[in-house]
Amino acid sequence: MRRGFKTEAKGLALEIRRELGLDAFMVLDPWGLADQWGIEVCGVSELALDEKDLERARRPRASFSGLVTEIEHKQLIVENDFHGLPRRRATVSHEMSHIILEHEHPAVVTFDRKCGAGAEQEEEADWLAGELLVPWDAAFRQAWRDATDDDVARRYQVSVPQARRRMNQSGVRRLVVRSRQKRAASTRAVPF
Repeated sequence: MRRGFKTEAKGLALEIRRELGLDAFMVLDPWGLADQWGIEVCGVSELALDEKDLERARRPRASFSGLVTEIEHKQLIVENDFHGLPRRRATVSHEMSHIILEHEHPAVVTFDRKCGAGAEQEEEADWLAGELLVPWDAAFRQAWRDATDDDVARRYQVSVPQARRRMNQSGVRRLVVRSRQKRAASTRAVPF
């Protein structure tokens, strides 16, 4: 991921949330975000797929979650609507992040492989999607409250693994621990 991207994504996510009338502590509706940007979201179940592709999409651990494609010069997100809601929220946020960041999308659509974007673009889309779903400020507040990963997942309607990633990768828990240690050390200091 390029230098400075995480800071850029933090500000961009807050700006996008403001445009939707949300602050950093409110739950984001990824489908509402797509609608705001004029992007149609279509479920795999709505497509005229052959039985083999449909069966692949239905598998509980199906590798296909979503993609951005273009039909008649209009971008479209296809999401695997057989997945659970937390995963679908992450998928639509991730695909919207590709659009927001103006990443290229593959010309050929297949349902049996991972996303076709390069590793750097995938990292950027993952990071921005995380900032959109659980902004740094929200993660920091949850860390101060000693919220568990389960608490964060419930509060922001994300999966527990996504909540854990946001709380750990954002560094908020380490920051809170250091802040508490400094505060405790300053109250133990004996004045002369």
